[in-house]
Amino acid sequence: MRRPIIDTLPQFIAKHAQPVLESSGFEIVDGLFCLTSPRGDSSLIGIRPYPLDASVVFTASLAVCPAPYWQWVMRRADDIGHPDMSGGLVRYPIAAPRAVAHRPDDIAPMNQRWSYNDDSSADKCGQVLAQVLIEEVVPKATRLLNRQELLAEVRDPDADYIPGMSGKARLEAILLVDDTAPDDIEALLTDVEEYSPEDNFIEWVRLWAGRRR
Repeated sequence: MRRPIIDTLPQFIAKHAQPVLESSGFEIVDGLFCLTSPRGDSSLIGIRPYPLDASVVFTASLAVCPAPYWQWVMRRADDIGHPDMSGGLVRYPIAAPRAVAHRPDDIAPMNQRWSYNDDSSADKCGQVLAQVLIEEVVPKATRLLNRQELLAEVRDPDADYIPGMSGKARLEAILLVDDTAPDDIEALLTDVEEYSPEDNFIEWVRLWAGRRR
């Protein structure tokens, strides 16, 4: 018996996204496509269903997770596991082009969702998704695994990313902490603000940097 179109997203991903991403060095880890740098930073691509109607609707996004940020996010956990999308120091929606968007005339983020409703539109959507991944997403995911490139992105006032934490000085501290001499850490923290008595970000950065003494 043929499966309803609404249940076909896993096969769609396996057919259209997985070959492109695996050929670019991504591995599937906990349902995400993951590209890892030699220093342990990760670029993650997630494709998730977004049930709305009889069509197959899904979102796609990119998250870049430097290793120190994941350590900060999971600082109270006994087992930090592998980064997930919540570990993105910066995140980007992978927006559907108009031809394959679910509601292209809506405002963002509603007009960013991808959609197909039969075999023909699934093939069209998959071809567009593969093209966007190859031409736009994979190059960005690879480039931003270089922390200096990611630092430039964070500092660019025109860069269109969703930050994983408030305060640009915090983003910069995360990206620079592993390359800053322990004796210079205080200068790195000059502009960092803490938002509550329980906010121990500054102390955590000091401790993280102190591992290299």
